[in-house]
Amino acid sequence: MAAPILGIPEVDDIYQCSFRADLHDEIVRMVLHYRLRAVGPTIDADRWDFYSTIHGKLNAAGGLIEKLLACSSQDIDYNHVRIQLVRPTRKVYRQFQIDLIGDQANGCHAVNVAMAITKRTSFPAPDGVGTLHLGGLPTAWMDGGRWDAALTGTAITFANALDDEINDAGGAYELVPCLGGRIGSLVLPYYITSVAVQPEVRTMYRRTKGIGE
Repeated sequence: MAAPILGIPEVDDIYQCSFRADLHDEIVRMVLHYRLRAVGPTIDADRWDFYSTIHGKLNAAGGLIEKLLACSSQDIDYNHVRIQLVRPTRKVYRQFQIDLIGDQANGCHAVNVAMAITKRTSFPAPDGVGTLHLGGLPTAWMDGGRWDAALTGTAITFANALDDEINDAGGAYELVPCLGGRIGSLVLPYYITSVAVQPEVRTMYRRTKGIGE
């Protein structure tokens, strides 16, 4: 089957990277966005191939996937990542297998118990701030209702990588992390300029009224 033709990557393209995992019989998703700030003459000829280029960077030694697994419990199983152009128009995604469990030997709580990582931009308003809830961290890292700073070094390393640019040494492209909340608006998503790990353990309460009745 021939690969889809999605067109040449262009400045201000927004690429969505959606990670899927299984944790305690529940599906977990983590979604990141990158904005193409610059392109050079040697960039991939089609976005379908550029998806593979992005995945190669994420999955490289010392890359984001390696850092994600380094802070994840062995209870969580990352299945795949889907990479998709979502702006200027949404195109078909391309799926890349991961099929790896977390590196940490300790177990973890349910998916709604997470570390909150605040992502900030230069825009001074609520639209300029986002939060990633990172589940699957070892229970042993918790000290009451807070994360033990002495144990969470790998999680902090992962958090700090959330504002790392994905660039080509030869100048073919510059991909910059951005917030995804404004994908459908007229204003382009803002670049992420800093990240911060919140010390409190975040528990997200879900509505369960009526379930099982």
